[in-house]
Amino acid sequence: MRAEAANTVSLILWTIISYVIHREFTFRFDGRYGDSGARFIFVFVLKLLASSAVIAVITRYYQSSYIIGVLVNWVVLPLISYIAMKLWVFERVVPQRSPLT
Repeated sequence: MRAEAANTVSLILWTIISYVIHREFTFRFDGRYGDSGARFIFVFVLKLLASSAVIAVITRYYQSSYIIGVLVNWVVLPLISYIAMKLWVFERVVPQRSPLT
């Protein structure tokens, strides 16, 4: 299996677990599953593209071991993930009060 394919399989498996853990524990989000789920999948696709790009750049352009790409992804992917989830996926919407109340 090529490095990019192995990376993709790993990312998919851990994403399912990641959604549940982040929703229930990290962000303690109590919003609708459909809303956060759709946004989470979008962020997952962005992470998948970023992860594959990092692996490809490291292995093809720098002619280095894919392990270096994995190490770089250990920094890049959590940053993308946390920022996107905190600011968008699991954002807490505060209901606005009516000016008449």
